[in-house]
Amino acid sequence: MRRVILLTILPALLIGAVWATERQKPQLDDEDRIHPADYDVSALEIQRLFLHENYEPLRKQLGQLQRGMRMLQPDDGERYGAPAVAYSRGLHRGLSATRELVIDGEFDKARTEFIWVLDTCTGCHQTTREAGAGPDKPVR
Repeated sequence: MRRVILLTILPALLIGAVWATERQKPQLDDEDRIHPADYDVSALEIQRLFLHENYEPLRKQLGQLQRGMRMLQPDDGERYGAPAVAYSRGLHRGLSATRELVIDGEFDKARTEFIWVLDTCTGCHQTTREAGAGPDKPVR
């Protein structure tokens, strides 16, 4: 079942990544970025590592992704919207939980947690755009 879920999600992520790279994207200053430009590549790599059950590199990749993402603070709510701040904080908690589950050998639970993290990414992007706190389309 878990492979079916991963095999369902992975193509959608790959299509999204290809689509995103083919579009013209406005550039943000480094201080405006919430996450690195290649966060989607990291997310795909994490999915690939889950699929191949390669857990030590998975733990490292999760940490690298989390360190590269800025956690929004309450003061950022004025610019990005309060929901984006909540999503950001939840995302960091989710990435930490995913890493801990991998370290503890709870791989099925870690996969479930990471799916939640991906949903959080989508929700944050949607609410940030709806709040007018960013470009109309996702930025690279």
